[in-house]
Amino acid sequence: MKRVLVALGLTLLYSTVVLAQDDARKAAAEAAAAMYSESETGKQEQKTNYWKRSVEFSLGLNQTSFTNWAAGGNNTVTLGAGVDASAKYAKGLSSWNNRAQLNYGFLWSSDKKGLIQKNNDRIKLESNFAYKTSKTSKWNYSASFDFLSQFAPGYKSYTEVDGKWVGNQVSAGLSPANINLAAGMEWVPNEWFKMEFSPITASLVLCLDSRFRKSYGMKPLDPSNPDSGYHNALFQPGARVKTDVAVSVNDVFKFETQLTLFYDYTYDSKAENASKFPFKVNWDNKISWQLAKYLKASLNTWFIYDPIVLFHTDGSTVGEHKAQFKEFLSISFTYTISNSK
Repeated sequence: MKRVLVALGLTLLYSTVVLAQDDARKAAAEAAAAMYSESETGKQEQKTNYWKRSVEFSLGLNQTSFTNWAAGGNNTVTLGAGVDASAKYAKGLSSWNNRAQLNYGFLWSSDKKGLIQKNNDRIKLESNFAYKTSKTSKWNYSASFDFLSQFAPGYKSYTEVDGKWVGNQVSAGLSPANINLAAGMEWVPNEWFKMEFSPITASLVLCLDSRFRKSYGMKPLDPSNPDSGYHNALFQPGARVKTDVAVSVNDVFKFETQLTLFYDYTYDSKAENASKFPFKVNWDNKISWQLAKYLKASLNTWFIYDPIVLFHTDGSTVGEHKAQFKEFLSISFTYTISNSK
């Protein structure tokens, strides 16, 4: 009897040990599977890239030469370089878009030997942060910053004096420079259209070179004394509406336009030299055609109307308000570096 009881006890003990081992193996397998799943999920999360970046470098060279040409003409060489960089972040309801456009170009002409003339010069920086009002809404809360200026002095015309070219300088580096901070709402009905409404906009116009402060609307240090000089900055609180459109066709043709209207809350329409049209207008357009992998043709136009900018004819102290227009056509070598999500 004792032997039977011992045999049963040993059998129960063996069964318990075997079952415990099976349970341990099963638990270990489940734990390993869970760890592997978490590891794979972590890897997937690490692979998620919320940034989309691109940098386009461009270099354009144009040359014209005449030899015994009956109709006449001047030999010319133009060289232009540009950088168009963007960094866009999007995660959940938040987005942050940044863009920098830098351009510079010059012209050499045989009728002005020894002189290199600037024909393109631009610094434009933009940054916009947006937060959706809801997942399905087309409206965002927005805050934006932009900066617009130039690298080098600008000249209107040249005259030759004692064998040297003397230019009529009308601008300088950071003279003028426009800085804007805006807050409001933006409407984004689709991927290629965006409109920003900013009832709270702080605009700062800088003119570091004292020679041009009057022309760019700076206020006098002493209004009762016209010879007292002018401030180097002008603050304008106001409202802004900004529209962006970017349309691409088969990655070959691309059209971009940006229209900005700004109204200064402190604008005095009764002031001396005040413009009848109080809005500041900036309208940029760009049409590009990818001719080949590294060859692109572009047409750029810029339209500006600024109610505080005055144009003075030679020898005149009375200024005029005028619309400004610039057009630039180029065929350039381009190289783009970008990443995708």
